Amino acid sequence: MRGGDGHLYADRRSPLARGVGWYKVRKLAGKHRRLLAGAGAFALLLTAVIIVSTWLVVRAMDAEQAAIRASLEPEVRREALEMLKRCR
Repeated sequence: MRGGDGHLYADRRSPLARGVGWYKVRKLAGKHRRLLAGAGAFALLLTAVIIVSTWLVVRAMDAEQAAIRASLEPEVRREALEMLKRCR
């Protein structure tokens, strides 16, 4: 290589270096298998907690709406009957 030709080969990788990135990732994962398993279990638990809490919130909102409708129903009926009596 001449003095000015170094930049021509700077973006080329050696055929031997093609799988080095995945090799390093697999090596790191193998070395820290327990830590990754724990992190995966924690992520799964967190996802389950989010799903269950969302379901409970929706259920509570539905129950609240049903309670409001049930408490207003007799009052609405009474007002409607009073209005009918006034119109007669």
